[in-house]
Amino acid sequence: MRGTVRRIPVLALAAALAAAGAPPLTAAAEGDGARPPPLRDADAKTWGRAKKLLPIYLWAKGPGIRDVTRVDEVWRKEGHDALRLTKAQWRDLGSILRDGSPFTTEKSRGRTIRVATGEKGPDGTDETLPVRVSVTGEYEPGCGKSFPLVITLHGGPMKDLKEAEAAAGTQFSAWNGQLSVLKGIVAAPALTGERYGPRERRFLRNLVEELDRAYNVDRDRVLLTGHSWGGILTWHLGPPHADAFALLAPFVCAVNPGRPHLRNLRALPVYHVQGDRDIEWILRTGRERKEILDDLGYEHVYRELHGGHGLFGGELAPIARYLLDRPRRMYAPEIVRCDESGANDSDLWYWVRSPCRDFTARLDRAANAVQVDIEEEEFEVLLADEMLDLDRPIRVRRGARTVFEGKVERSLRFALDHVAETGDRGRVFAASVRVP
Repeated sequence: MRGTVRRIPVLALAAALAAAGAPPLTAAAEGDGARPPPLRDADAKTWGRAKKLLPIYLWAKGPGIRDVTRVDEVWRKEGHDALRLTKAQWRDLGSILRDGSPFTTEKSRGRTIRVATGEKGPDGTDETLPVRVSVTGEYEPGCGKSFPLVITLHGGPMKDLKEAEAAAGTQFSAWNGQLSVLKGIVAAPALTGERYGPRERRFLRNLVEELDRAYNVDRDRVLLTGHSWGGILTWHLGPPHADAFALLAPFVCAVNPGRPHLRNLRALPVYHVQGDRDIEWILRTGRERKEILDDLGYEHVYRELHGGHGLFGGELAPIARYLLDRPRRMYAPEIVRCDESGANDSDLWYWVRSPCRDFTARLDRAANAVQVDIEEEEFEVLLADEMLDLDRPIRVRRGARTVFEGKVERSLRFALDHVAETGDRGRVFAASVRVP
């Protein structure tokens, strides 16, 4: 998801150095044992200065504070892009990134926004859809704190926008009542159409980005939920993008997307609700999904409650608490990808980057090693201290073969470039190993 972090100078500098024949600005080590470009240690004074500049460097826009601090000039002059971080400094960086911009200016805590779908409407203009938004009273402009986000999808499908807005209003009212528990953001889009494809995926991405710019979304606590048709959308859109969410919560929906699709949920829990008096085939699909997830051994909560096709509002507070207690597992010890249909066109999947769409990867923390079962395609393993001990040599294995063994360096440059690339402040990685 792009658009959160404004940090063009490093990328521009990288292009200039590349044109001059200099090595790329990256902390990645090649699988053949090539050494990364040299970095220098960040002593306490240097790191203290860099920490003060980081929020301005990342998020301050326009003249004003950037001119006063001369942040871009100082950043280049003092060579902050070449800093090698300690474990403690790495933790500092993660906190700064996850807290978000201290320069937010949005004052309204309740409004309707328009979000682009990336397609053209019937009149040839860019299509946008309305989203009702409510934000906790704990948010203040410039507070520099991130907030959990609930995206709740309504029933349907709805071809007419007015009907979609009415259905979205019902979902909004239900979840807005949980703000005291959530202490975050509720967003209820009015979705039209009967699809669950690229349009809807782009819309969700754009929605998160828009709210992040305005309020600082806690990217490690994003819940996708929906009722009936909204639940079907949750089942179809969530698993191929599992690394974007902390929790899925589909309600009373009639779909069984199948075992391959559900395999993507290895690191993403599901809290799904069905009514025991619902239409028989709707209830049956819920039980089928439960059986698949049980067999896979994945974490999920299945609630079959007394009732029919209702909202089951009593489940909302437990789901909100579940979200708060279990942040996204970006550094999960095992990840599974199964997306041969190409529903997610990104090569990034949690901490692996590869064109392969069907693989499993595991961390062996005792051995300080990574196991990736991609046999032919190239891949890159992104690394963080939450995964392995980067103060010790690490090992990367492709199948039974060791393809890299050695130490990597925590690079401020690498971490910021990756966040800039993805626009996701929760995707904080210190280095990587590329395996051709």
